[in-house]
Amino acid sequence: MDDIKEMILNLSEQDKKELLNYLETIINNEFELYEKEVFECSKCGSNKIGKFGIYNGLQRYRCKECLTTFTSKTKSILSTTKLEKEKWLKYIECFIDGLSLRRCAEKVGVCLKTSYFMRHRILECLKKNQSQFVVNKNNKGQLDETYVRENFKGNHTKSKNFKMPRNPRKNGQEYKTVGSSNEQICIASGINDTNYVFFKIAGRGQLTNNALEKILQDKIESGSIISTDKRSNYKTVLKLFNVGEHNAYQSNTFESYKNLGNINSLHSRFKNFIRKMHGISTRRLDNYLVWFEWVENYKSNENKNNLIIESISNNKYETTFRNYKNTPYLFMEYWNNQQCGLT
Repeated sequence: MDDIKEMILNLSEQDKKELLNYLETIINNEFELYEKEVFECSKCGSNKIGKFGIYNGLQRYRCKECLTTFTSKTKSILSTTKLEKEKWLKYIECFIDGLSLRRCAEKVGVCLKTSYFMRHRILECLKKNQSQFVVNKNNKGQLDETYVRENFKGNHTKSKNFKMPRNPRKNGQEYKTVGSSNEQICIASGINDTNYVFFKIAGRGQLTNNALEKILQDKIESGSIISTDKRSNYKTVLKLFNVGEHNAYQSNTFESYKNLGNINSLHSRFKNFIRKMHGISTRRLDNYLVWFEWVENYKSNENKNNLIIESISNNKYETTFRNYKNTPYLFMEYWNNQQCGLT
């Protein structure tokens, strides 16, 4: 890096200008969202659309079902942003490095609120571009669940639509055992023999057969070889998928450490990932699971920047900044029942 800096400093003024123009061209070509052919309405998804003039040099369309007008860039990540493309590229670098929201805001030159929104817009686009996890026939996979505390992170003092259902937790306060409390969120997870992973929210409290079956649909092929702990849920549900071999190991034994080492190591990395965030609101948890999956699945890929750019170029966001604050909390029926004295 020092050699590159010295080389740049020794360039003539003309060479520096040419280098700057070259870098600007790379940025524009890499991050430009090119016009693509449109086959469905950006609002209702109908394929009954027709051309409807030109807008800012782009072909405009109108849906014959809901009468919405749009272009190929409608709901793209840059369609409504007032930030320069260079700032988005800089933010992507910070995103890949896993920097905090405040640190991202400082490096990119935006406020904390904007930094938060940029992160979640990128995550929303990445969510739509995640490859499908699968354990194929005769291939191996490991399954397990982990738990995180339910979190109502945020300033709710001025909220008109949300009221804390319980007293706030304080640092160091005694907490119920992991997995034994309905105030824990269960996350089902897995890793296959190509080190591809998945993390999905399974529900509140203990893992259930119905939740596990729903999550494993299209992930476990008939004839696959699956290793788990001795939780009865796995034995019951894996029979439905006709796995070729199911190996169950007693937790906290040498055999489990030996044969479930990959999934246990994965959970350890996940806990470290969560810890760096200093708490994640449960209603945003799904986005952060997508982020962790992406980190794990592409950690050996040297073209992470290009992968993110391609993903956000090919996908549309759905949630606007105005609607983020209205995102519902998960599994609130538990607290509603508590207040009604039903549990």
